[in-house]
Amino acid sequence: MKIDLSALGDWVLLKLLLLALSSQAILAQSIPAGGSSDPFRIDGKAPTAGVIWIGQAHTQNSDIAESPMLCKLAGIAGELDARSLNKLRRSLGMLSSLGEGHRVIGSLSLSRTGSSKELVLARDINGSLAVLSETDPDQGWVIDPEVYEFLKLDQALLQGIEQGNPHSAVGTGRFNSAYFDSPVVLDFKTRRSRIKHIFPDLARVLDDESMRLRLPRNTDTDTLPGILVWVSPTPNGQIPRIFHDACDELNLIAVGVDNNGNPRSLTDRLQVHLDSITTVQAHFRTDPRRVYITGMSGGGRCSSILQLAFPDVFMGAVPIVGMDTYHRAPTGKPNEYWPERFAKPAARLFRLLANRRIAAITGSMDFNAPEMKTRTQQLKDDKINIRLDIIDGMGHTMPSSEQFADALVWVDELQQTRIEQASSKAQRSLDGYLKRLGSGPAEDAKSRKILIQITIDAPWSDAAWEAARLLGIEE
Repeated sequence: MKIDLSALGDWVLLKLLLLALSSQAILAQSIPAGGSSDPFRIDGKAPTAGVIWIGQAHTQNSDIAESPMLCKLAGIAGELDARSLNKLRRSLGMLSSLGEGHRVIGSLSLSRTGSSKELVLARDINGSLAVLSETDPDQGWVIDPEVYEFLKLDQALLQGIEQGNPHSAVGTGRFNSAYFDSPVVLDFKTRRSRIKHIFPDLARVLDDESMRLRLPRNTDTDTLPGILVWVSPTPNGQIPRIFHDACDELNLIAVGVDNNGNPRSLTDRLQVHLDSITTVQAHFRTDPRRVYITGMSGGGRCSSILQLAFPDVFMGAVPIVGMDTYHRAPTGKPNEYWPERFAKPAARLFRLLANRRIAAITGSMDFNAPEMKTRTQQLKDDKINIRLDIIDGMGHTMPSSEQFADALVWVDELQQTRIEQASSKAQRSLDGYLKRLGSGPAEDAKSRKILIQITIDAPWSDAAWEAARLLGIEE
């Protein structure tokens, strides 16, 4: 389609010209100009890799990216490829003064085929992250926070949050620190791949949420705690007292969410529990191999959906007097079924489910017991490792502390065994390394690879701490 500009008045043409010139000026300030003066260029060319460091103790070794433990110790908030760097560059705001209160918090190291350069990262007086100008340290380009998720950056590191010891301040109450979005987002794409049913659009606003936290008591402070997510059927997200003994025994941080009961939109309801895990992990050093979920009634249904759809996040579940699955479950009456709530997981996820445990709990007087029996058998037929505890005389209520603990211990047992096996294997690998190469710093690529693998296989174990020391990376 052609547009006849002669039909426009002179004042309209002038206005369009001014608008175009204004847009060019804004673009020039918003995105570095390119060429040798562009801070996101090395010798006039785009970098192919980058590392965001927080703090002062930077290591120049680029081989630790696959180890979350080493990245955390080294202060690496994220490693970026060429595409991510371009995304970051395009997210920058206008070059402007950062104010007298801005402070340097780290750096962005850029590299390209043997050449490298380092840009300084700062936080301005409003708390925003910015890339400092190379010529004027009081000016910088503010990074759009929405790009953090795309870049998969460690937001806790970016905000300077130091992970606390969960055993240093035991107790139960509302969690009043910063909340964090989960990297698992129930947007249309994720719902299409994981749920494959019509769920409402995601609408939750994390700043409006209120979480409850209970830290474990009387546990080994040298062992990282796991996480138990509680899905309440009511607006009260407080951690039930019957969970306390089990969480203390198994060294688990329990987290719940307020105003997240049965009436809430299902997508938002599930999402905030994914967010709660990320929030706990941001503030406390935890073991991602021991993240479990439980819930009662409608919360039990939510817990089973999350476990079956996200076995890469949850290592086990204890649904209480309520459970959903991906099956049409016959009610026992002709042509009547309890509906499937989501689609059967893909093959990759199904293989993970085979390495998880689910301990469902119902009562002989619970109206959901017949459905839970049928769904349990269907999961067993699919080779899912599930058991159903039917408590005599119990109705649609919570079990006792002992009954819940028995179920959760069984769920956790599988992961505990794997962790112990991984730690033993890592220790044998470290012993063999020390016998061959001694206790001096690791320098060649082959020896470093052995030590890095130890920190991947058994993170935060004694062997992993020693491997990190030999790699020159210490807390």
